[in-house]
Amino acid sequence: MNQVSSTEFQLLTTLISKSLSSPELMAFTSDFGVMPEFEDYYGFINLTELGISIVLNRGNMIDDLEFVPEAGKFYVVAIHLYDEGRDKFGGYAGPILGNEILGKAKPKIIEVLGKPIEEREKKFSNVLKGYFRAWISYQISKTLVLRIEIEDSGMSSMASITKRKS
Repeated sequence: MNQVSSTEFQLLTTLISKSLSSPELMAFTSDFGVMPEFEDYYGFINLTELGISIVLNRGNMIDDLEFVPEAGKFYVVAIHLYDEGRDKFGGYAGPILGNEILGKAKPKIIEVLGKPIEEREKKFSNVLKGYFRAWISYQISKTLVLRIEIEDSGMSSMASITKRKS
């Protein structure tokens, strides 16, 4: 498992709300030698071995994530951190207690991080014709939220960092 440094993590979080054509995101993709992949309204910049995916969006969000809409442009709306093996990703290890929250049961996460600021049960999406997993969230800075997905098994396998909703 490759460790993500605090500096690399800080750089990742500064990319949220940046457009795909921003100098910061262009430099990031060049430095890591990765290119975005696109499907429908979403794009992804995957750092598979690190257990990280940078999520891009160009339309209205289905959920409550905040971003700056502009027709035809993609913006970073979230950073996904994966547990080992989820969606063929390596396990994320780095700041935000990756080893303490990913692959753990919800009660253990709450024991480590405290009471979440928000919780949501599993919910059906009419747009996606499928279910959103249950999640719990924590404010990690003035503008960012850590949202931890809880599988039907009660274990976490992914966390997302997003802008705090207004």
